[in-house]
Amino acid sequence: MVFPIRKDFILAHEIQLELLNMRRPQAFADLLAAAIAINRDEEIVTRDIDFSYIKEAAERLSYHVKLKLL
Repeated sequence: MVFPIRKDFILAHEIQLELLNMRRPQAFADLLAAAIAINRDEEIVTRDIDFSYIKEAAERLSYHVKLKLL
């Protein structure tokens, strides 16, 4: 189990702001899960297509996102 730290919450918020600019806001739980993975250089494996929007927003902010959609 991984617990989020302050850095994860801040990144999730930054991504949400970019998603709002893209007119594609997402659930904060998904953003926090993505932020935890990004900050720890982990791959996100999911069937949830919304993570593709999160990846796009994070990459616009110059973060590297490893995403595998099933």
